[in-house]
Amino acid sequence: HNVNNAVIAIAIGRKYGVPVKDAIQALKNYKPIAMRGVVHDINGIHVVDDTYNASPDSMKAAIGVLSSLPAGRRIAVLADVLELGKDSGKLHEGIGQFIIEEQNKGRRLDYLFTVGKEAAHISDYVKAHSDIPVFAAESKDEVMKELETKLQKEDWVLVKGSRGMKMDEVVKRLIKE
Repeated sequence: HNVNNAVIAIAIGRKYGVPVKDAIQALKNYKPIAMRGVVHDINGIHVVDDTYNASPDSMKAAIGVLSSLPAGRRIAVLADVLELGKDSGKLHEGIGQFIIEEQNKGRRLDYLFTVGKEAAHISDYVKAHSDIPVFAAESKDEVMKELETKLQKEDWVLVKGSRGMKMDEVVKRLIKE
């Protein structure tokens, strides 16, 4: 989802005399900051740690990237987006709607796991409008137990939620830190 940002950065670089090949090389060397899209490759499973924080838009962007990956199963582990106020349920449901829109474009998730009462709106919407396997729970431990029974080599697992949901603990358990 950062392709547009990269293209804009290259264009600005060109305007100020940075050769395109140098800009491209700099982008190739980019490493995300901890908990902001870091990919951990563990025993053939790709864990995408995007646990620093979440908003409905950042959830959709991360799901869009995950659902467009060309190989392996795509598994989303999503937790509550906190501090959304009275529209929280509707905004979480909108994330579920986005998952269905992606599926309708041929970019389907293979599994959806949700953690928390608000994230249950995501799973409820997906269950009602799709045959994507969904597992909803109130605790990270419940989700982890179920998730660990499903993982296979070449899976891509996105882990995302508000910082207060402490989803980095799920990542640590997956990568066995």
